[in-house]
Amino acid sequence: MRRTRFLLITLIMTAILMLGIETVAAAGMKIYVKNRDFKGSSTLINRECYVTLGDLSEQLGCYLHNQGELYCLSLARSAHTTCPLGQNPAPAPALYINGTQLADALVIRDGIPYVALKRTVEALGGRIIVNEKTGITDVYGPARVPPPAASPTTTARTTTTSLGRPALTLVYFFSDG
Repeated sequence: MRRTRFLLITLIMTAILMLGIETVAAAGMKIYVKNRDFKGSSTLINRECYVTLGDLSEQLGCYLHNQGELYCLSLARSAHTTCPLGQNPAPAPALYINGTQLADALVIRDGIPYVALKRTVEALGGRIIVNEKTGITDVYGPARVPPPAASPTTTARTTTTSLGRPALTLVYFFSDG
């Protein structure tokens, strides 16, 4: 009887310790999205970093649509081309990125959707750099393509530094043929 009680207490303490380690590790992560502090919360689930979906989509500049527990994340404004809302999609909860379902990347905790950071960003066309020594994770969002022009034109845009000197000049050439 004493041995059973000891084993039970040991198992409970181990479970509490493991949950504590997960929370401490998640709290120790430093995440930057596009060189700015990540505003949302993060957690570790099965050794994978999960972050709040709404905060990630906002900081990446993506569009988020949802219907119940079906979430669609896209680079385009139109939900009709990227999200199967109302089309009897996969069982909820589900995450679609640019119209393609990303399996097992969405977790609902206390009513808040969390997504697997690395898989979600890479599915959007972005990239992640993790520095194991410092514990810093840098998230670089997907590049947006400028819309095509109706007729052949040349557009130049120059940005200036605070000193008034040119920092970067971008020249776009558009052509119909």
